[in-house]
Amino acid sequence: MPLDAITLAHLTGELDARLAGSRVDKIYMPDKNEAVLLLRAKEGNVRLLLCANQNGARLQITTAQRENPKVPPMLCMLLRKHLVGARLLSLIQEPLERVVRICFEVISELGDLERRELVLEMMGRSSNMILLDNGEAVLAALHYIDMSEGKSRQLIPGVRYRLPERPQKLDVCEGLDVLEQVAMSRDKTPCDKHLLASLMGLSPLLAREMAFLSCGFVDLPMSELDDEARTRLVHQLQALFTGEGSVPTLLVDAQGTPVDFSCIPITQYGALYQCETCPDYSVMLDRYFALRDAAARKKHKTQQLERLMKNATERISKKLSHQRAELTEFRDRDKYRIYGELLTAGLSRVPKGAAFVELPNYYEEDAPLLRIPLDVSKSPALNAQGYFKKYQKAKHGEQALKEQIEKGEQELAYLESVQLSLEQAETEAEISSIREELMQGGYLPRPKGEKQKKSAKGISEKPMRFCSTDGFTVLVGKNNTQNDMLVTKVGEKQDIWLHVLGCAGSHVLVQSGGRPVPDTTLEEAAQLAALFSKASPKEKVSVTYTQLRNVKKPSGAKPGYVVYFSSQTAYVTPPDGLVDRLAGEGPFGGEKEQPIEESRQ
Repeated sequence: MPLDAITLAHLTGELDARLAGSRVDKIYMPDKNEAVLLLRAKEGNVRLLLCANQNGARLQITTAQRENPKVPPMLCMLLRKHLVGARLLSLIQEPLERVVRICFEVISELGDLERRELVLEMMGRSSNMILLDNGEAVLAALHYIDMSEGKSRQLIPGVRYRLPERPQKLDVCEGLDVLEQVAMSRDKTPCDKHLLASLMGLSPLLAREMAFLSCGFVDLPMSELDDEARTRLVHQLQALFTGEGSVPTLLVDAQGTPVDFSCIPITQYGALYQCETCPDYSVMLDRYFALRDAAARKKHKTQQLERLMKNATERISKKLSHQRAELTEFRDRDKYRIYGELLTAGLSRVPKGAAFVELPNYYEEDAPLLRIPLDVSKSPALNAQGYFKKYQKAKHGEQALKEQIEKGEQELAYLESVQLSLEQAETEAEISSIREELMQGGYLPRPKGEKQKKSAKGISEKPMRFCSTDGFTVLVGKNNTQNDMLVTKVGEKQDIWLHVLGCAGSHVLVQSGGRPVPDTTLEEAAQLAALFSKASPKEKVSVTYTQLRNVKKPSGAKPGYVVYFSSQTAYVTPPDGLVDRLAGEGPFGGEKEQPIEESRQ
């Protein structure tokens, strides 16, 4: 839901009490629509997030750490120039507007104290972030507005800042008596829609809740409200706008996932959702947006890669289909040799200009007549030579075509592994690693001016680390790059390597330390290999395993491709809770990400 003006008023007051007097230490913009101010406040170092995304505009203290771009946006550079080292004076919300002014005191180049303001407008698609100077003139903005765009205001550097145009609604700031005016309406409009259209500051959720608390329904027409319900409506609205009973509240579903938030307990959903009280509004927003923002960022960053994978897969599949059809024709090449030999033996019996000829086939018993198609524009001798050439072409082309089909199948399997790893990637670092892998493979063009990363330095994420029941370390790669690292850099010759047979999956490495690996550890490692693969975990999964000395990576092979010898096969079904039970601590970390990769025999 959008952050409504009433909830924003409580949030702004909370932030003002906590942050007034703090100093701006650093400024980052992890996303083009988000700025993070690192502040030295009374309670210690805090991160103040200003988000102007159309679907999640907000202002809050956050504990989440985000990966920052290598090159900061221009707005970030301007914010650093004007605000780093500044003292935060106050946070002020425009009355019943989703606009907050963050006021700073800075020292000018001449040593004078000056005022700067950072304005955050949280208005859906029109959300914006504007930096103002001492005279409220625009210094910089996330989105500039020119009069030629037909807007009601101009927002360009040097122009005095104006607030967005206010909607034609009643303002409670002018007096609480407007609430009675709204409640006494006899319109046939549903109660929640009437409140939303009449009063400043309400969100759809709060409008429905006010209607539900007053008459037990959210959409009962205003004309059907009795006097008692109207009285309750006035009292509920007064309590909402005066802050009586306000508390940061999360609505969670049966699985504990946040689905909405508010400044009051929400009762309209009955037993469908539960209310959870949060210690403050920033914690509430952090919890609500944690999963939502992560999913949105992943979708945004993976869209191009997913399109690339889909197009490449379709192209290679189509090419393989044509090659297999051509290979079928090549397998019938002997008929061309027979045609040529029969024509050569019976040239005198072939009339010129004939479209076909029937000659005895001495390669079959009783020598039945065989119809041989002819090119009417060529002589019988040239037709015979043409069939011999077709035979030789098919003979040599079959082997070349088999090699091409094998390469195509390997490439298709590689793309399948990359696609699966992309689907299961959860962090931005993992997505960046996949992007770098595709750029190194030539599937994705490298941005102009960007240098290729060295493989060792390009791995910001490390393999998952587990600890078996017997105390052995089990490493699971997250992507093709890490799978290669396990085989070529991390593992020792006596370590055990595992991989699911016949489908994409992670490389798993049991670090033996020179000790014999017991069957319990082998079984658990095989279960991890089955779990982190494309194989269905509900069925018996075939997992091959061997010592790492038997695993080789061919020179020039694609990432994640290996060959292995002298292996054994285990059939396992991963039990529930395996990852939590074996999650370990150590130099590779215990993150529970899901890497995917493809290896082939």
